[in-house]
Amino acid sequence: MTPILHLPREITGYIIEHLSLNDLFCLRQTCHTLNHNTFHLFAPHVFAKNHFGMRRVMLERRSLEALAYIAEHPSLGPLMKEVEISTNHLLPFDELRTIEPPSRPISEMEATLERRRNGQDEETGDEEEDEVEDEEEDGEEDEEEAEEEAEEEAEEEAEEDASNEGSESNHHRYYPHLRLLNKEAYRKAFHDQEELIRCGDDINYLTRAMKSLVNCVTIRITDDNRIWSLKRLQKEIGILPQRCLTFKSPKSVELVRRMLHALFTALAEGNASIDFLDITSGSAVENANRISPDMLVRPTSAALDNFGLHTLTTLSLNLDSKSPEHNATSIDWSYDLIQFLHRFPELSQFSIEFEYRDEDRGSFTGTPEWRSSDFHTTNYATYTRFSKLSQLLFIPKLEIVHLGLFDCTGMELALFLLRHQSTLKDIHLDGIVLVDADGEIGSWLWLLE
Repeated sequence: MTPILHLPREITGYIIEHLSLNDLFCLRQTCHTLNHNTFHLFAPHVFAKNHFGMRRVMLERRSLEALAYIAEHPSLGPLMKEVEISTNHLLPFDELRTIEPPSRPISEMEATLERRRNGQDEETGDEEEDEVEDEEEDGEEDEEEAEEEAEEEAEEEAEEDASNEGSESNHHRYYPHLRLLNKEAYRKAFHDQEELIRCGDDINYLTRAMKSLVNCVTIRITDDNRIWSLKRLQKEIGILPQRCLTFKSPKSVELVRRMLHALFTALAEGNASIDFLDITSGSAVENANRISPDMLVRPTSAALDNFGLHTLTTLSLNLDSKSPEHNATSIDWSYDLIQFLHRFPELSQFSIEFEYRDEDRGSFTGTPEWRSSDFHTTNYATYTRFSKLSQLLFIPKLEIVHLGLFDCTGMELALFLLRHQSTLKDIHLDGIVLVDADGEIGSWLWLLE
């Protein structure tokens, strides 16, 4: 076998470019000759490929501006294969005390610990965002500051008049996540967010990016906290922005709806050949909402009226069974989703899941309606979104389908699958409960037969 040092330069470069960062680090430590004499020839391309192949951005001026500039760069733009847009946004100042921030997913914490054990560093520059590293660097200092502030507040409370007693201490006691908030900086950042939208610069930046990202094939809408400019913004305002959509805040709904509108407008006017769209924001976070179909189709515009993404073949959705319009029926919900799916005529792989499950819509006791003695399966359409979706949805080229986390009747599931039997090749069902599974018709055995 030929030693790596005797291989042609082109083959050596190919090997280096396809190694993971951890394996590349081990190779450089092991083969000093390669590291000192050859690696520098490939380092710029390896760095660019590993750190600019995927970019994470949010609804913030400098974040979107950086994406546009990188996309238009003659060397870096063609390397970008994936864009991840996070739902992080700033709420109005007066809502900070009323909206409880979402929790941090356990999977994210576990992944961070695993990366640290492997010696991996995901930062791509001074602006690259990693909430975990920032928390670890400041964790001990925050604890000391918290203790000092608690002592200071106790002393101040003892000295203050009864009329002023405990105003700040109560603020920290009941709103600990706002302890480091810089009010002036937050108001300034929120104003800039409003100006970004008012001037249409969010759409302009994303459109510039999508016109230049000719090799980008994947778009993800997530709630990731490793975003370009997030760490800088956190240092300025003292806290992290609202991470996920929440129906408790009309402004949150408005901002996430605007973010989606800006993205689809940019895709309609751009040149990116997107093959995979993944919408999962809020799926692994407590105290948050997922995106609802009406947010995917409204507001509309002239650019979106006839928009169709003919390159997209794979769509993964993790949706909220509720809606910002709380009186929306299952029919309205289903029509909105179908309208959205019509934008992708070449869709062949489709995944849809509900958080936290799409089950009984009429139970206020926590007990599913279909378990009560007076429940009839004919009434089940009142409670679930899939009930109507199974009757209305048809994807002409569907080959692979993944359905998860909802309750339905066996007949509803059968109708959906039979409607696509001429094209379906793979069926994946996860966490589905058949409410009529106790009878002969509608059971899992009946469905399989």
